[in-house]
Amino acid sequence: MKLGPESEATPGVGSAAASDRPCEIASVLFTDIVSYSTLTIDRQSELLTALQQIVKDSPEFQQARSRDAVITLPTGDGMALVFFGDPVAAVRCALQVAEALRARPEIRLRWSRREQGTGRDCEAGGAGMTFLVS
Repeated sequence: MKLGPESEATPGVGSAAASDRPCEIASVLFTDIVSYSTLTIDRQSELLTALQQIVKDSPEFQQARSRDAVITLPTGDGMALVFFGDPVAAVRCALQVAEALRARPEIRLRWSRREQGTGRDCEAGGAGMTFLVS
């Protein structure tokens, strides 16, 4: 079942199997590198790899990962981090990443965050993220 304002009816909604699945609140942190498409492919790869490492090194991300409470989804020019269980985990992670990025001023990010009820199966697509309960 798609969740959100653009929801459409999905087969199986209301069935016993669908209603038995737990619904969780996900706090989603979206990042994208500013002017990514204007960079050379080598530079894109370099900055994206650096961003991914900075995120992986953040204490909040590591804690969430150890609890199996985060999913990372590539978005091409950045990533989406889906945190489960703690509604402010995404904010703490963003603050930690922002602090680390002070040492890398060439990595300029756009950020956004939202919360949404979801199951663990989700898909990402650019600026609009659709969560699916399977």
